[in-house]
Order: sequence, then structure tokens, then C-alpha cells
Amino acid sequence: MISPVAPLDVQFKRLAAIPDGWLDGHGKGLTLITLTAARAFLDSLTRLPTPHCYPTEEGFVRGEWSTPSRHEVSVECSEDRVYLHSIHLDSDECIELEAGYTDTTEIVAVLRTLLVS
Repeated sequence: MISPVAPLDVQFKRLAAIPDGWLDGHGKGLTLITLTAARAFLDSLTRLPTPHCYPTEEGFVRGEWSTPSRHEVSVECSEDRVYLHSIHLDSDECIELEAGYTDTTEIVAVLRTLLVS
């Protein structure tokens, strides 16, 4: 059973409290720049489900969704870029995209297609 998704406000408060070394002495804490950029991007995804958000070892924010159509979808948000990765669990079809925050049009379109269908 998938746990309910907490609102972004709650998730980002938790992310902001993560210190350097959070992963067995490794793992960068998230910078205010990264948190702000990631939050702005995720807030821009109007009418899409809220993702489960996690820190990455590199100090990025990862948002993840599972879809009824059996896609596993994630975005990793750094301070200046968004990386999208999607895999279809039955066919192994993979989509990977990367963009700066000023041009996320393609990433947003793919997210809308995957998460709304």
C-alpha cells in the first residue's frame, strides 16, 4: 500500500531540516537555492498529483510518482536544472529529459501526459 502524500509545505519543511552527512556520513544537505528552485518547479505543476519528495545524496530534491498506467516517474531538481526519468514497468520503455528551469516546457508536457493519462 502506498502511503498518502504529504502536502509540499510539510515535505519541504522536512527536506530543509536535513543536515550534511544525513546518509551514513554522506549525503549533502539541501541548499536554500535548491529548495527554492525545486519548490517553484513543483508548484508550477498545477492540476498534477503531488509527488513524494526525497533528498538525493548529491543534494537534489527528487519527486516521485507511480501511475495507474504502470509508469514510475521521477524528477530531480538541482539548483539550476530539472532531470526527468520515467520507466514503464511492463515494457521497460524509458524517457529521460533534462532542462534548465527557464525551459521546462517539454518536461512539463511529458509529466502531464504520464500523470494524467
